[in-house]
Amino acid sequence: MFLDLTCMCYLLAYLCMARTTLVLDDNLLRQLKKKASDEGRTFQAVANELLRRALTEPSRRLRSLLSQRCAGSIFSELCTARF
Repeated sequence: MFLDLTCMCYLLAYLCMARTTLVLDDNLLRQLKKKASDEGRTFQAVANELLRRALTEPSRRLRSLLSQRCAGSIFSELCTARF
């Protein structure tokens, strides 16, 4: 059986990508779909970007709490380092 190159690429992508099901709030789903549409991107691309950013960038609240705890501390330089 002969598979053309396009078919083989789709097959490899399917086998290599993790798939899961998320249950999203209706409002969140609408916002994600609108953002994807407004930016001319896929829903998957927008969701991946936002999740990746949320997991790699500390929240403002966490930075605020750290700076409050570290004020005047002998470890203040360490505390103000980028997390």
